Parts: sequence; structure tokens; C-alpha cells
Amino acid sequence: MNNLYPVYTLKNECHDCYKCIRECHVKAIKIQDNSAYVIGERCVACGHCVMVCPSGAKRVRNDIDKVKKLFLQNKKVYVSLAPSWVGVYSVKKEKMISALKKLGFEGVSETALGAQEVSIECAKIINSSDKNEMFISSACPVIVDYIRMYKPKFAKNIVPIVSPALTHAGLLKKTFGDDIAVVFIGPCIAKKKESDSHQELINASLTFEELNLWLKDEDINIHD
Repeated sequence: MNNLYPVYTLKNECHDCYKCIRECHVKAIKIQDNSAYVIGERCVACGHCVMVCPSGAKRVRNDIDKVKKLFLQNKKVYVSLAPSWVGVYSVKKEKMISALKKLGFEGVSETALGAQEVSIECAKIINSSDKNEMFISSACPVIVDYIRMYKPKFAKNIVPIVSPALTHAGLLKKTFGDDIAVVFIGPCIAKKKESDSHQELINASLTFEELNLWLKDEDINIHD
């Protein structure tokens, strides 16, 4: 079991059906010790194998304890919240903020602020370039990793700007101090890989599923 990587196999649940191997678009899964093993250096953390695994053996690393350790270090921990939370929870922002603060977070800010900065910089680059030049957004870590690893001839077309999540984390640190911790919360599994690679900006990344589990464990009803 490689549970240090964002996507891993729960060995006891793997039925050797090979579906994840057949379905993996980047061939990042192999059979090892009689179970399907995720090859971290090839994986782009798209999460497709998690969706197609019929036995639920493919899992996403749970980082709730990692976030709790930040609290134990007496750090002020801020949330970079993906804008898609609105469609997932369907509550007013005050309730969302209240629920997250009850978990122990110091403050909550939307990742969209980072996206706004990225859009401004992208517009500058595009407007000052050759009109026939092709640009690829840096917003999605899955796409960026896929191009750099498997389509390197297009890597030069990726805009030289860090993702909205990383940009937003930088804004939070600039506003509240370099000693704060930042936790991204959103729907994207690949943000875990991005935070692993940029610990200086994002200390941990949680999915909405993890947030739901945490809220349930703490008996916090977000609709109250």
C-alpha cells in the first residue's frame, strides 16, 4: 500500500480485476504483491482509477490528521476554499465560514481571488504575444503534469504562472504573515499532489468528502 501518495490501493480490498490498469490513461498502475500498485512518479492524480474501481480498493489519501497537527502546532490556519463549495453545500457563506471556524480554522477565503490574479496576468501575457501563439492554462495540476510528463513538446505553451490555488495561498501569506498555514479545500484530488510539491505555500489539501467526514465526526451540522 502506497498511502504516502495521494492515490493508493487498499491491498486487502483489491480483487485483481485489472480494471484500473486498463482504464489508467497514463499507465501508472502495475501489479505488485498481488495487488494493483499506483506508480507515483507516473501518476497525474486525476482520480479516474478511484471512480472505476468496482471494489473500492483505490483510495484517496486522508489528510485530516495532517491538518489537525497544524492546529496542535498553534499555527493560525487559513482555508483557501474552492468556489465550487456553493454547488456542493447550498448554504449561505456565513454558515460555511462558521462551520469551518468551529473546526479550528482562523479564517476562510475563496480561491477565486487567486484565480482573478491569474486571469489578469494571463491576459497581459496573451495581449503582448504573437496572436497565433497557443497558450495552455496552468490552473489544473492534472493537465499541467500530464503535459510536462507525457506531452513535453507542449510544455512551453503552459502559461508561466502558478495555479490559482498557489497564487491565493501566496496572497494569504502576504496578508496575514509567512508564519500562517494554508489548507486548500475543494473537489480536486490532484491538489494534494500540488500541495505536496509546494509546502511553502499550501500545507495540506482536503477534498469535500474529507470535510464532510470531519464535520460529521465533530457533530457539526453545516445547515444549523
